Amino acid sequence: FQRRSIRKYTTDAITDEQITRLLEAAMSAPSARNQRPWEFVVIRSPEARAEAERRVHQQKDNDDDGDDLRADTVP
Repeated sequence: FQRRSIRKYTTDAITDEQITRLLEAAMSAPSARNQRPWEFVVIRSPEARAEAERRVHQQKDNDDDGDDLRADTVP
């Protein structure tokens, strides 16, 4: 894998293979004591994305650090 800083984005859909490759790259990133404290959620529908965004903003409004957000509760 190579690291790049992308500054230009498109609205083109990405394939399942691309998502898999991105997740593999993310999961191979180093973490303290190899604990890998992250979770990944793939959201495809615009409605689910809007709901996730709403919940993130709501959580940020309710919690200073936002650490308690559970993305796996988004329908």
